[in-house]
Amino acid sequence: MDNKTFDDYLNHKLKSFGVDEAVYSEYIKGILQELTNEDELKDSLNEVLSVVLDENVLETVNDLVDCWNQFQISEQNNQVLSETSLKEDKIKTLIEKQQKFEQKKQTVDVLNNDLKIRLLEQYAELSGDEESDDNDDDGNRILKNSSLPSIFSTEL
Repeated sequence: MDNKTFDDYLNHKLKSFGVDEAVYSEYIKGILQELTNEDELKDSLNEVLSVVLDENVLETVNDLVDCWNQFQISEQNNQVLSETSLKEDKIKTLIEKQQKFEQKKQTVDVLNNDLKIRLLEQYAELSGDEESDDNDDDGNRILKNSSLPSIFSTEL
């Protein structure tokens, strides 16, 4: 059958016998699709083709059944390949999404680290200005009680 479809093969075969392929092609395909038992299939095709063929009916039936079986196997293989391809595409898509997420996460982490560094630098500048005023003689920092004035004002 090579790259031809079963329809092409069947139509060519029926034309070569001088049979109207438009009528018999659909009928024969219906038989092939409906029956799964090979003996019943061959018997049904034998009945149909014996009406229009004078000779080589059994050989033609066997050729049709063999070709149909090859076509079915080819279709199943194509379906498996297609499903495999779809799964591979889904996996690729997931990997790409994960990589983009990781890149975004790394970017956010870098930005967060930069922000932390800047905040710490600003805090160090502020606390550096305060340290000069609030140290005792030994260089230890003296803490101021900022709530003390409000307590005195409340008691009075």
